[in-house]
Amino acid sequence: MNLKKLPIRTIDFSNPVEKAQHDKLVALVENMLELNKKYHEARMDRDKELYERQIKMVDAQIDRLVYDFYGLTKEEVKVVEGEGI
Repeated sequence: MNLKKLPIRTIDFSNPVEKAQHDKLVALVENMLELNKKYHEARMDRDKELYERQIKMVDAQIDRLVYDFYGLTKEEVKVVEGEGI
């Protein structure tokens, strides 16, 4: 597979909007990693359920941020999420 053909967008760190998006994405990913760690360390079912809900919320935030970064339309988001097939 030729990776140069993939639509990987680069971040312009001199652009304050793109830098802010990057920083927010990094913070969300760090939060996701911490939540997953806590989920796997949790012993009580209710704690696992709490972390699972939080993980789903952060995952949705990451998805929305990436969709915005790539400028996806609602229709394109549906295709990505498997709803527009």
